[in-house]
Amino acid sequence: MNKYSGSEPENKTAVQSNARPQTVIELEIQPPPPLIKSVKRSKSRMNILIPIVAVFIVLLFAGFYYIGNNLLRPVKKWVSYQNGIHLVFEVIPAGNTSVNSENTYEIASIMKRRMREFGLRNNITMVTEPGRITVQLPEFKKIERLINLLTVSALLEFKLVDETGSVEKALDGDIKPGTQVLYSVMPDSDSGTDKRVPYLVNEAPVLTGSCLKDASVSISNDAPCLAISLNNEGADKFERISEQNIGRRLAIILDDCILTAPVIREKIPGGQLLLNGRFTIDECRDLAIALRASAGGYPLKVRIVEERELTEDIWLGK
Repeated sequence: MNKYSGSEPENKTAVQSNARPQTVIELEIQPPPPLIKSVKRSKSRMNILIPIVAVFIVLLFAGFYYIGNNLLRPVKKWVSYQNGIHLVFEVIPAGNTSVNSENTYEIASIMKRRMREFGLRNNITMVTEPGRITVQLPEFKKIERLINLLTVSALLEFKLVDETGSVEKALDGDIKPGTQVLYSVMPDSDSGTDKRVPYLVNEAPVLTGSCLKDASVSISNDAPCLAISLNNEGADKFERISEQNIGRRLAIILDDCILTAPVIREKIPGGQLLLNGRFTIDECRDLAIALRASAGGYPLKVRIVEERELTEDIWLGK
């Protein structure tokens, strides 16, 4: 018999009593989702988003188109032209300058500015073609004034009078080179009518209406006159011209008609001038409008060729 046989169970029990209890944690490891399913989900989302984005872009462009064609354009409205006026103007060629669409459009633009200054801002239609400008407007009482306003070129020029040449010889055809004959309309106390007084002036102007800053109506010696202001360049130039030509006559010319030809007595600074031309108050106002709307005047002369009353109604705007 083994001498240790009686004690083995006790030792075995002792070892088991000293052992720590063990906790077994079971983890269930899930495999990653297949890549194919993720790709399929992304494609499915894209298939939903693409139509939505496309619809949004279409609606956005449709909104811009609506705004551009409706809100930003003049509102279409019905205008009655009963007792309205239909005017047709013709552009006259001069010398080597022919009539074309460019100078016709320039004249039409100046006409539009003059009509706005005159108070005609709404319900006016203008149609231009090379050499002809058609104006239609509703009933208007001051039609003669309007025609005069639109036919005057309003070309303002300052030219020195040539007193070394002979006006009589110039009228007979023996004209001094570089000069021309222009007329001033003066009252004749003997006959009680107006007479034309010729002047021999230099062809080249020393100053033009392109230097004009403003024009307005003023009163001098209880008579209406035209007050003009020159810009800085024009004022400096006019001061220099007046200083260099004391004792000479300076003709102030509007559309080849001499308004006045005063003698320069002294240097004239400031660029502020008063023009007396036997104007009525309305003539002064209209002339001021014409000068403000086009400092250099029309590029070519204009005449009225048709005037009639309108009876039809038309749509304005598109």
